[in-house]
Amino acid sequence: MNNYAPLIKVSIYLTGINFNPDDLTSLSGIMPYKTSIRKKAKKEREEAFENSWSFKVEKKCYSIDEAINKLLDHIWIKRHEFILFASDNNLEITILCNVHIDRDSPVYELNSSTLKQISQLNASLLMDIYDYTKNVGNSEIEL
Repeated sequence: MNNYAPLIKVSIYLTGINFNPDDLTSLSGIMPYKTSIRKKAKKEREEAFENSWSFKVEKKCYSIDEAINKLLDHIWIKRHEFILFASDNNLEITILCNVHIDRDSPVYELNSSTLKQISQLNASLLMDIYDYTKNVGNSEIEL
């Protein structure tokens, strides 16, 4: 593995208003990275906060596809449980890919089988890119 490979953090989130994240943990047998249960808004005009269940993986690599597949490998055997639970509880499924670039950039390409898996989950895909390369090599001090 190259020390300059970007760190790619990929998470799957299931979010909605009226569900217990612990029920999804029990159903799937997958320990989440984080869960949250939000209280309803105090005023009628305010929207209620969402409950959430998330699972995360991290990988230093040069491929967005490889990092997303690492996450999918963990949950794919339980995909039917995720899909049914999300449907029954009116939940949204989101895959979030955070790319942290210190020097080298990854390949921003997803192969057709990865796209098909994301589609089968009825998930949206979001990507955030944090490029820290502007700070590399700028350690000179002028006198």
